[in-house]
Amino acid sequence: MAVPVTDYPLAHILNHGEHLGSTSTLTAGEQGICVQYALTNAVILGNDFTPVHLRSMDTESFGLNVGGAIQSAQLIKNKLAGGDSFQVRAALADGMHYFLLQNNYVTTNGAAASLATEPQSLPINFQP
Repeated sequence: MAVPVTDYPLAHILNHGEHLGSTSTLTAGEQGICVQYALTNAVILGNDFTPVHLRSMDTESFGLNVGGAIQSAQLIKNKLAGGDSFQVRAALADGMHYFLLQNNYVTTNGAAASLATEPQSLPINFQP
């Protein structure tokens, strides 16, 4: 399913809860998934975030003193792009709650890339 998005994320997660996002293609936009406050559990499966301008997965709780905003985020078999930034951004306290499994890491034109996180020392669970 192609999702026509201009400058907004494919999914904007605002509150606690369980979310399942799968098999969507971002046609344009700044972010693929944006967590603004908190997320209990998420399975993000088989999405194509190749054309993102900034990052595929973003946690925008910086400065709000909400460490531990992510309880569990599983990104499985997605195409994650970094645009002008990184593929994944999160607070250090949230990094260990991300599980990246069998994703493809690409540039915005679809060329293969390596996983890049912000901050670079993000303690993420990663399996190629």
